[in-house]
Amino acid sequence: MIYLRLSLVLITYLVSSAALAADLVVGVGRTDFNNVDVSVLELEYHSDPVWHVAGADISVAGALTGHDNGDFFIGVGLSALRPLQNNWFIEASFIPGFFENTEPATDLGSSLEFRSLIGVGRTLKNGMKVSLGLSHKSNADFGSTNPGVNALTLRFRFDR
Repeated sequence: MIYLRLSLVLITYLVSSAALAADLVVGVGRTDFNNVDVSVLELEYHSDPVWHVAGADISVAGALTGHDNGDFFIGVGLSALRPLQNNWFIEASFIPGFFENTEPATDLGSSLEFRSLIGVGRTLKNGMKVSLGLSHKSNADFGSTNPGVNALTLRFRFDR
């Protein structure tokens, strides 16, 4: 129950601060936990860039991922966005956080999980960015087991 309360507080914070965000990202997709196919909904907040490295804007990012079976992930980390030619871009992020599973088949071995993401996308004429992202959650062998899980998501990035 404490996890649900903490999640609600963080969700409220992310949604209320979205008006101040440099970017709000919404992603939808699928993941496969040991042959258990699950839908994914992502909500991310990306700050204004805090660093510029090798042509990429580095931002602080908060992420909340929900699965249709009730599992969720919530975390804070770093995100990078690097423009390419002809309105294309690549994105990447590393976000440590808390994962709560609702059934044994989706147990990742630990509540502490690290989500990494790589994506490629395009900026549309209206300024919205659309990308295809591949993410991986793993506990980096901190847990009792480390099966990890991958997700493929279609991501929509809305600028402030």
